Amino acid sequence: MEKACGIFIQETRPCSCRMARLPEGSSGHSHTGQRSLKAYPWAGLTVLLLNPPRVSFLKTAAVNPAALLPDDDPEQPLHNCVETLSSLKNLREDLTDQPLRDPDETLYTDGSSFVDRRTRYAGAAVMTADKVIWAQALGHETSAQKAEFIALTQALQWAKGKTVNIYTDSGYAFATVHVHGALYQERGLLTSGGKEIKNVPEILALLAALWLPKAVFEEIPIYSETDNELGKRLQVKEVSGGWRELPDTRLFILEALGWELISQVHQSTHLGGTKLVELLKRDYYIPKLFQVSMDIARRCHVCAQLNPGRYSPLTQGTRLRGISPGEHWEGREDIDTFWFLLTRFSGWPEAYPTKSEAAQIVVKKFISEIIPRFGLPVAMGSDNGPAFIAHITHLLAKMLGISWKLHCIYRPQNSGQVERMNQTLKETLKKLKLETGENWVSLLPFALLGARCTPYVKGLTPFEILFGRPPPLLPKLREEVLASLSNHNLLKSLQALQLSSRLNHQLVREAHRDPPPGTTPAPPAFQPGDLVWVWKHEPSSLEARWTGPFTVVLSIPSAVKVVGKKHWIHRTQIKKAESEDQPERWTIQRTKDPQKIRLQRQSS
Repeated sequence: MEKACGIFIQETRPCSCRMARLPEGSSGHSHTGQRSLKAYPWAGLTVLLLNPPRVSFLKTAAVNPAALLPDDDPEQPLHNCVETLSSLKNLREDLTDQPLRDPDETLYTDGSSFVDRRTRYAGAAVMTADKVIWAQALGHETSAQKAEFIALTQALQWAKGKTVNIYTDSGYAFATVHVHGALYQERGLLTSGGKEIKNVPEILALLAALWLPKAVFEEIPIYSETDNELGKRLQVKEVSGGWRELPDTRLFILEALGWELISQVHQSTHLGGTKLVELLKRDYYIPKLFQVSMDIARRCHVCAQLNPGRYSPLTQGTRLRGISPGEHWEGREDIDTFWFLLTRFSGWPEAYPTKSEAAQIVVKKFISEIIPRFGLPVAMGSDNGPAFIAHITHLLAKMLGISWKLHCIYRPQNSGQVERMNQTLKETLKKLKLETGENWVSLLPFALLGARCTPYVKGLTPFEILFGRPPPLLPKLREEVLASLSNHNLLKSLQALQLSSRLNHQLVREAHRDPPPGTTPAPPAFQPGDLVWVWKHEPSSLEARWTGPFTVVLSIPSAVKVVGKKHWIHRTQIKKAESEDQPERWTIQRTKDPQKIRLQRQSS
């Protein structure tokens, strides 16, 4: 494989290279002396692979042939790894590190070994809480581990036929019983290196004595004080296995186990919270059944991807339109290849036919048409068209100090003003084309004239808001009438025009109702770090409606930006994602000391 690869590279682009030889004991990068790569047959290939302009690294589309082989035994059932490991790791199914609730005996074992005056002394003992059951001195060659094995074996032999809890402080003896015993049964008494382990007779005796007690652990439900108080009110009675039963024969499930039971039922059925309650309440009494069922169904990620979203009511947002014409603009690219702009304050439209939707054309029109006529705008808003998200467009906005905002995807309401005017302009063009038969490029100025002279806010046209006087659509005054006007009347007319323009701007500002300076906006519904589901547009019949969950990195009251998505997403197209894990619950208990409280975490 390497030789074939080398031939391919060398034949494709031969390369003659020379590499500097580093002197011994040196770590520098500047050396004298050259040595040909011929002494290193594969060094030339290494240099080629490390030269990115000449080598392209691509992900292979080859399929592993082993994946295409048929299944020899398709009827073989799949195993559960957790169940298999739990059955293999212990020699006894009832062996565990959890203590019995009511054992016959509780034993404590210990073994020790020490050296005094070059002589080793060892011993082991087994005792209960108040008396010594067995104690004995051991041989001088006995190690501490061997003594622990002997003590634990004596305890198991003494507890023959009894239920017992046995405590030991030896980690090695504990691991031999719980972990290593099953391994020794499979591969023999050998270490991972294949050598025989130490203390073989003592370990064999310990593993044999492990079967003598009646029960090392018996799984029975342990009800808490809260469960006991609730059980008294419900008049439960104890049945076999330590469980409790209500008078209507329903099984009383302790609260800590209720979450696990409901969770397993939901994972196998994916029923909603209400249906889970109806299914379980017939055979079981589970404290807080409705609350826990609704919580588990809400946290399930599989259900969250398919259930319809419940949108919270949106507060009416505000769109900054500026305080004078030409400050805030909206732009969009049209399918008929013309660039359309609209100033938010006055509603004044501008449209320019273009040969393509390239960013260079947008930048050129912006510099040669908008800025010379209206000055530098304060802000620009646009959709996510290729020309508006291009680097050159945002670089120009940054250099000119213009705040360029991109609207949320799949949310036309965010561009409502410019979208509505664009629709009006296109309808006007269609009507003019039907009447005249001309092409739309020649008719575009007349459509713009109609849009500029159409009443906008408070009955004022964009032309009146921009120029302070009615649009020039009426016939002009005759020359003799203009000649009769004196300079004094002309001055009054100009003053009236200025007053009219000021009043028009005041009416438009009041109609837009921009928030006053210092107004606190509504807080965002989601904070950075929250997990959300994102609505999937046009999913297939068997695909999930929601994708994710995604982590929120930026948020505003109406939209968020998440990891893995480059566009802003509107609030109506996301919903909160809950963690599938059971939330930790804590209780506060009072103590005798009035200055102290006790915090207790409720286990699941």
